[in-house]
Amino acid sequence: MSVLALSLALGACSTPTQEYEIPTSLCGTKVSPDVLRPLLPAGENVSFRATRGSGARRCYVNVDGKAALAAAVEWYEQGSTLNYVATNTIGVEPGDKETADKRYMYSSTGAIGRVKCVDPSKIDKDTDGELFTSIRIEGEPATESQILALITDYTDAMADSAACRGDIW
Repeated sequence: MSVLALSLALGACSTPTQEYEIPTSLCGTKVSPDVLRPLLPAGENVSFRATRGSGARRCYVNVDGKAALAAAVEWYEQGSTLNYVATNTIGVEPGDKETADKRYMYSSTGAIGRVKCVDPSKIDKDTDGELFTSIRIEGEPATESQILALITDYTDAMADSAACRGDIW
């Protein structure tokens, strides 16, 4: 076999890799690169876009210009259930798996979590509601355990954030 044919054969067998540095935050909210890594596709460049408004903050992660993952933190009316939030969240459906403590709902394409603010007395007095996080995977679905690990990490990070003080609009 010629050298060219051998190098082409070896190149065809190589697995695409994440050539970019795995982020340590989602638009300013610290997350573990270990839980984010398996949910991001192979590629060369990662970029972010954040939006705010209407009681929500969203973060979009792109790899090589293509949507890879979306994360959000959003206020809902006091007493909102996971099933209710799921009806308004892409990637999660009412009736998806819930954790035993009823704090998280998840599937292979997305998840939601109820934030337990560290100091509820710091929540803006004009804010009458509950704070939820969401994660949505674009492209290929992930494993449910990978999605649950990220939503748990992201939700826990929100517990002592500006979002818990109503500062997300």
